[in-house]
Amino acid sequence: MWKKIFMSLLMVSLSFVSVFSIAVRVDAKTIKVKETTNSCKKGKYIYYTPPGSIFAVEPDIFRYNIKTKKNEMLKKSDNYHKSYSSLKVKGKNLYAIVLFDGGTANAMCALIKIDLKTKQVKNIDYTYDYYLKGNKIYYEKFKIVKSQEFGKTMEGTGKWYVYLIKSGKVKTIKKPKFKVKKLSGNWDKVKINNSWYSIKNNEIFKNKKVIFNAEKSINGVRFECAGNYLIVHCSMKNYSQKYNMKTYIVKNNGKHKKLVRKWFDQ
Repeated sequence: MWKKIFMSLLMVSLSFVSVFSIAVRVDAKTIKVKETTNSCKKGKYIYYTPPGSIFAVEPDIFRYNIKTKKNEMLKKSDNYHKSYSSLKVKGKNLYAIVLFDGGTANAMCALIKIDLKTKQVKNIDYTYDYYLKGNKIYYEKFKIVKSQEFGKTMEGTGKWYVYLIKSGKVKTIKKPKFKVKKLSGNWDKVKINNSWYSIKNNEIFKNKKVIFNAEKSINGVRFECAGNYLIVHCSMKNYSQKYNMKTYIVKNNGKHKKLVRKWFDQ
């Protein structure tokens, strides 16, 4: 159940941005970027997509308002887009990697952006990952090819591109060097800003202080960090057909705790 896998969104046609074959010089220095995850914080909002399987009933993207404590669906899932990862907000858009159903058993992925006001989706290109730095997004381009085993599959081209956020143009570049600042540790023990967050007996600790104590009906706990908040997903021991999961938003000092949704994951 806790296998980390992208979660879903709405159906849109795959009309991708045209790629300009204009070479762009990239600074020879290593580009320093931060690791992207399934959650992020921007201003008063926390954006997240819950963990679970590809068959989850409610694999949507949500936006939580820290001030009003209101949780809303940013985009509802559908049968075409299967899962999401690498959420990052820049300007007026949310960027993400989407795993989509191309009529094949093999996973295919694309970089997309979602307008935070209109909630409209725009596809940028086929790729499995991206690096955001300033007003630029770097990625390796993939292409869809025929496969005897899967019908279709994605294949790397070895070509790198930069998406210019302000103009919306995509241009070719030489492969950059990246230094990714990753979260230290594993899923149940993570170091963030010199503090260790860990899980023990369904309690979440910040160093030695308990900041989240799950109720007795909880079977397991998993969390992700977004700024100075945690998105805590709890599986339940006994559940109905309506839900078997609970999601909380918790501040890293333990003072802000809000049950934002109950949902079902198969």
